[in-house]
Amino acid sequence: MIKIFFAFLILGLSCDLFAVNLGDAKFELQLDRERTYKEGDILNATLQIWPVEDQEKKMDLKVGTFIDEVFYLADVLSEKRSENNFDVVQVDLLLVLMKVPTDDKLKLKVGDQEYLVDLKIKAEPTQIEQPQLIMYSQESEGFGLGFWMWNFIYIIGIAALFGIYLLTRMYLRKKRQDQEKAKIQNYWATRFNTVEKRQDFEIVYGRKREWLRLVKLQTPPIVEFFRVMEDVQYKKQWNSDDEEVVKETFENIRGIFN
Repeated sequence: MIKIFFAFLILGLSCDLFAVNLGDAKFELQLDRERTYKEGDILNATLQIWPVEDQEKKMDLKVGTFIDEVFYLADVLSEKRSENNFDVVQVDLLLVLMKVPTDDKLKLKVGDQEYLVDLKIKAEPTQIEQPQLIMYSQESEGFGLGFWMWNFIYIIGIAALFGIYLLTRMYLRKKRQDQEKAKIQNYWATRFNTVEKRQDFEIVYGRKREWLRLVKLQTPPIVEFFRVMEDVQYKKQWNSDDEEVVKETFENIRGIFN
């Protein structure tokens, strides 16, 4: 009688814990239609259990526990019978991916019992070729399209900055050269406009190489001025005729810098 009593007691506790016999049931964890998963991602999943002939109480899934250290069970959203097959129980879960699974079999604890769960990824055939490539770790992403795209943008950016630097340097150099040329040209323009005496004419003639670089071309009036200066430069004194012919030839080139 005592043995019979304990047998009925154990059977009663078992039924009160599960309300169903899950010993031969199959478990399948289906992830939603996301293309990729990374460690730390929050995702929706559906746990399917079959065959379950009777269910008077909820499945004893404890929020805050782990599924084989791969998923963290954040919440149990709903539990219902499948519309297509009444023997199938569907439990909608909110999970956090803790690490990339290395096996398609996971250990799930229901109450005090542990069951093997098949991990499935729901996706259209055109979305994936190999399910194990869909989930990946942030530490092992490798050199994907994003990596090469950002490196290409980085290289283009560096090249653009280098090009801007070269153009800016060339512009500043030319600007300095133009400013220096304008400064020298203003000096000779002032010098030419104030020439009156023999000493002034001799300075202009003696330093002709400096201002000829600005003119770039010896025009006939310039050649004539040089010829006259060669004739009179060694005279101790200029007479009135010498001064007149020098001034007359110089007047033809006085305004070349204006």
